[in-house]
Amino acid sequence: MMSLHNENGPCDGKIPKDWNLPELSDLIKITSNCVQIDLRHQSAPTPLVATLKILDRLSPGQYFEGYYPKMPMHLFSHLQEEAWVWDVVEQNDQGIRLRIYREGQKP
Repeated sequence: MMSLHNENGPCDGKIPKDWNLPELSDLIKITSNCVQIDLRHQSAPTPLVATLKILDRLSPGQYFEGYYPKMPMHLFSHLQEEAWVWDVVEQNDQGIRLRIYREGQKP
């Protein structure tokens, strides 16, 4: 697996055992059927962990949209393990937006 370094140390797609998710509530927008969060300015592993924690808390029928600084490659194996489906909604110089939902519940 590829290893990248940032101020938090190596990023290998695994969640550090003693790592605490920073407070992100001011970055989250919730509607009746969608939870959105802009993670473009967060360092690893925050985007990975935040996405997985939010997905774990979605209500039936809700989907997730996350904004990332680049393609979140380490996220995809976690999504596959939990039977989530994703689509690239937008990709440009500012980042990438993914829509993640349960199979058979495409928004």
